[in-house]
Amino acid sequence: MIRTILASLICLLLVGCNVNKEKEYLQLIEDNKYENLLKATEEKSGDLQSNYYSIASILIDKQKVDDVIKNEKYISSRTNKLSKLDADIIDNYKSIDSIPDDLKEKLKGIYNDSLSRKQEKDEEEIKQSELRRQADTQTESFRRKRDMNERVSNPQPVRLGMTKDEVLRYGWGRPNDINRTITEYGIDEQWVYSNYKYLYFENGVLTSIQD
Repeated sequence: MIRTILASLICLLLVGCNVNKEKEYLQLIEDNKYENLLKATEEKSGDLQSNYYSIASILIDKQKVDDVIKNEKYISSRTNKLSKLDADIIDNYKSIDSIPDDLKEKLKGIYNDSLSRKQEKDEEEIKQSELRRQADTQTESFRRKRDMNERVSNPQPVRLGMTKDEVLRYGWGRPNDINRTITEYGIDEQWVYSNYKYLYFENGVLTSIQD
């Protein structure tokens, strides 16, 4: 019985302590003393301190975001700085178990802004990646055509085991004609060149040379 009473008293004291602490934390936020709040909760002992530590981190990062947007002139530098800050804001927001009613709208707005910028950055990276891929494809296509055209006028020795693309680019180049035979075992091709020269492929691999 005594233990139960003591436990109840301790619980009431802790609840009262938490209420007082939360009032203190909210006052620091109202006074825009986010660094003081961060320091007061840096031990993160318990859910209350952990939540307000994350809240303080978000509010500090929001100030940094505003500063970067206002003062950073170089796009690449601004993008990199915002990306890091937005990632921290998103992570801290997701780590909060309970947000005071007075702060819900404000923190949600900060979170949504960071999430929106992150999504825009991700979409831009996908777009740039696709443009690079297309450029690489066009460059490779140009090189392939150049190599084939060069081989027509300046053929090089071929060897068994070469692929058709290797023959086109590094061997005899483009043939005058191609005779193709399809069987149950695959595709056989005869490539016809000037001066009665022939190459024979089985399933895309050079298996015979007649020159």
